[in-house]
Amino acid sequence: MFGAGDEDDTDFLSPSGGARLASLFGLDQAAAGHGNEFFQYTAPKQPKKGQGTAATGNQATPKTAPATMSTPTILVATAVHAYRYTNGQYVKQGKFGAAVLGNHTAREYRILLYISQQQPVTVARIHVNFELMVRPNNYSTFYDDQRQNWSIMFESEKAAVEFNKQVCIAKCNSTSSLDAVLSQDLIVADGPAVEVGDSLEVAYTGWLFQNHVLGQVFDSTANKDKLLRLKLGSGKVIKGWEDGMLGMKKGGKRLLIVPPACAVGSEGVIGWTQATDSILVFEVEVRRVKFARDSGSDGHSVSSRDSAAPSPIPGADNLSADPVVSPPTSIPFKSGEPALRTKSNSLSEQLAINTFLSFVLNR
Repeated sequence: MFGAGDEDDTDFLSPSGGARLASLFGLDQAAAGHGNEFFQYTAPKQPKKGQGTAATGNQATPKTAPATMSTPTILVATAVHAYRYTNGQYVKQGKFGAAVLGNHTAREYRILLYISQQQPVTVARIHVNFELMVRPNNYSTFYDDQRQNWSIMFESEKAAVEFNKQVCIAKCNSTSSLDAVLSQDLIVADGPAVEVGDSLEVAYTGWLFQNHVLGQVFDSTANKDKLLRLKLGSGKVIKGWEDGMLGMKKGGKRLLIVPPACAVGSEGVIGWTQATDSILVFEVEVRRVKFARDSGSDGHSVSSRDSAAPSPIPGADNLSADPVVSPPTSIPFKSGEPALRTKSNSLSEQLAINTFLSFVLNR
């Protein structure tokens, strides 16, 4: 274990001190993709005494960085409890910082885990097919650039939602031509998944995607008296939005980034805008569900097993007593890896999964 102890969370939080953190993230360097060499940091040389000043006493003008060396941006950073998948189980590594960093000019984005602003742990390049698997209780899992699986637990639902959202936005920014809907769970819930024919009540906000970020809000239930009611497959909302809600569960929240080609609909269809060449972004939360297979009864729509109860927020004290935990219900495969991996878990992997389920149920 090599994580931090009870460090002040301000070491992990964004964007104050951002220059030092960003210096770990050499997006504009040719060393990208070479493991942790990517993180090497060299402090700037200090001028010798009496040097660097003109006869008038004014400071010398610093050298300007080359035009190709654009500065990475800290999109979000927060404190997490990190677990590394080792020998068939997730082993606690400690309290780390987790950041999403990006270079908009180069279209380079990374997840960075670090102990301090000068001690990086691992990096994962974010691309349009990158997978961040969101789990209950504020966990998310991913593979780093060395194909190592990590699970991170956020200290609040709000922190988890913002981090997951920024990963999805980075996926969009990583490509010059988005031709399919990007879907990223922000919060996952229990219960049956929704399908075509099911009736939903949802809360949503829609933005135009502008200058690499969420721009102008063009529609939202926050400004309305009622939630949006729709039947999946009815065409009440634009196609990309409707398709992106398939598989959600009551209480779940998801971010959908819809390219113009998938914003199919005519004037009057919810989600349609006059800016037909714009990328649209929707944050959607399923509040109520009436399943088509239960026609004539809305029991599921008010059932307690489908309720959107807030995720518990385990404290650091609780975690310190649990050296091993396995958040995922299955071991996610890295994009490009055969899906068979998820169906061929070893006995030790299955034991790790059972250990986690027992851990959650008995808390």
